[in-house]
Amino acid sequence: METTNNKLKNQIAHLNNNITEYAKQIETLKETNKQMKTQTTNKQIKAFNLSESKNLSYDLQSYINTNLFADCITIQKEDRIISYTWNFSPQTTGTSYQKETYKRITIEKKVQTIKETIYKI
Repeated sequence: METTNNKLKNQIAHLNNNITEYAKQIETLKETNKQMKTQTTNKQIKAFNLSESKNLSYDLQSYINTNLFADCITIQKEDRIISYTWNFSPQTTGTSYQKETYKRITIEKKVQTIKETIYKI
């Protein structure tokens, strides 16, 4: 009977150690997630300054490509900030050329949308 109790106590101690380790891992993951959200938010804050652009299409394409996985594209026009939703999902199948073409065309479409609306605002 005493041996069974000792085995149970050892198993409980082992389970407690596992629970403590899992709790530490969860806290680490929460902190990592928080840092990643902060990095994404910081990317969103850096707005594209319209007045500094010499070649709007090229500069917008470069800006969007740099912020490819941000949640939005932010444009600064004079003293206004204009935000466009942006949810890029890369193509997962096909050749490298097809994937790059998909990315380029998606960015070009967003640039065209921005150019069409930016001067109406």
